[in-house]
Amino acid sequence: MRKEPDFYAELGYEDCGYMPPPLSTKDTYPDYIHEEVMDSVRKIRENQGKDTVTFAFMTDLHYYANNENHEIRMKRTLNAYKEIAKRVPIDRLILGGDYTNEGCKTYKSACFRELRALFEGLTYYPVHGNHDDGSIWDKSYLRAEKSVNHLTHEELYGLFYDHLPATGVCLGKENPSLYYYFNDSEHKVRYICLDSGDIPYILDDNGKLLYDGQHHFAMSQKQIEWLVNEALSFKEPGWSVMFFQHSLALPDKKPEELGEIRKHMSVLNDIAECYHNGEDIDQDYYDGHFKLHVKADFSRYVRGEIIAFFVGDYHVDKVTRNRSGMPYILTANCVMYCGSPLSVARKDGEISELLFDIVTVDRKNRKIYMTRVGAGNDREIEY
Repeated sequence: MRKEPDFYAELGYEDCGYMPPPLSTKDTYPDYIHEEVMDSVRKIRENQGKDTVTFAFMTDLHYYANNENHEIRMKRTLNAYKEIAKRVPIDRLILGGDYTNEGCKTYKSACFRELRALFEGLTYYPVHGNHDDGSIWDKSYLRAEKSVNHLTHEELYGLFYDHLPATGVCLGKENPSLYYYFNDSEHKVRYICLDSGDIPYILDDNGKLLYDGQHHFAMSQKQIEWLVNEALSFKEPGWSVMFFQHSLALPDKKPEELGEIRKHMSVLNDIAECYHNGEDIDQDYYDGHFKLHVKADFSRYVRGEIIAFFVGDYHVDKVTRNRSGMPYILTANCVMYCGSPLSVARKDGEISELLFDIVTVDRKNRKIYMTRVGAGNDREIEY
């Protein structure tokens, strides 16, 4: 039951179901995790070859600041990743969004600072999640007269993204932007990280946000133009493309099934289909503040082959495909939560408290090997 605004104003954050269960040990890398990790190393080695690329994907951390419970569980996760990365070549660590718990602006900022400290020494590539900007705190928890607690894109960039230019990424048109791409030039693979929370932050006459990042996914006109004119354009053939975003409109859902939160994301499916088929697209989408126009003649492009979309948000392991057969790969939440319905069993004192994937793409045999570290199962996906 939701409490009165004074409770949230004093506490500064809300336990909304993402608190991990109590720890049975405070060890940051217990033997029961280490032993299972070594088995994952063996399987990853079997999947890797001369023309494969390998990266890690972890998503939906929902981190609580000033909480030993969650801090230790994140340390276990990252220690497992570091152990694997020492023993097999892993090109990138990509994060799928939803990094923090709900709270006021001060609390959200503390979450990001603690997380950034935990990731110290690791090169990571984040995408924007719908729990990250805190824009529902004033509306849903404080029931405040004005919206003052949300983190802007500029503030989020400074808290968790401003290391990216030093890694060689190509940022979007807005500076700073939360969408970008980077290349693996040796293997001719482009990683495109999209901002599915690229919503218009517009205040009404009373100073309240018209739209909040919790309940609205969208891509701006600038991001769409950057995507079709720059990120999807190549100077030479032979490249492949992978997309990463927190959420999208799954292609097996009808428009009326998407709901408010994802209804402005189906444009990405149309872009991918037209790009794959080398077709022209010149179309208006949506209306009002979310209106988009997409224009590109992909028949004139030197196009890359789309390998897959990698998605967080849904807290499940699932694979679905669009009409052209491209896989949309969903991965469940990284840290175990107490009291939330989960797609896979999680238990303290076992490696199932962790959950992330080491992804190996075999371009020669057109297969994606998802080696699961923690709860759930390995997956093998053709593309």
